[in-house]
Amino acid sequence: MPKRQAHHRKGKLIQKNLIDFNDVRQRNAEEGKFRVIAVEKSKNAWIVGDYVTYREAKEKVDIMPASDIDYYVHSDSSRILYHKNRRQS
Repeated sequence: MPKRQAHHRKGKLIQKNLIDFNDVRQRNAEEGKFRVIAVEKSKNAWIVGDYVTYREAKEKVDIMPASDIDYYVHSDSSRILYHKNRRQS
């Protein structure tokens, strides 16, 4: 019987899908959805998630703890619909 190979996990507990915040196509959500983007002070950015309604996206941002991260809600346009500043409660 062959030996089972051990599977090693890579990275951290939460793996961030880093994006280029200056690339508008990556910030925008699919048509009819809302995307939450997180941006660190060092300008690393990643997608937190896509939501069906603006209310869901805004609630997700509002429950995030105060930290050194800015959160933005985008729709399918390049316009920022909602923003939570660093250390804002």
